[in-house]
Amino acid sequence: MVEDPATGKITGFDARGKQRGTYNPRTNTTNGAGGRPAGTGNLLSALVMNCACPSGVGGTRRSVVVKKAQLGGGNGGSR
Repeated sequence: MVEDPATGKITGFDARGKQRGTYNPRTNTTNGAGGRPAGTGNLLSALVMNCACPSGVGGTRRSVVVKKAQLGGGNGGSR
């Protein structure tokens, strides 16, 4: 992470050196590499670890399908 002393902004980079986001302590907001808001507070660690999504913290990048068999119910379970 690199801090700009003039603005106080902190920029986060991943292991390959790709910029992942910027945190502005004056506004207490974090933006992703594309400039889109990621959320309130310092979320750079989540962006660098690739946990935060472009749609915001808690969003998903793709749909998740859970089959009934994975839930462990339905087909004559023993009880």
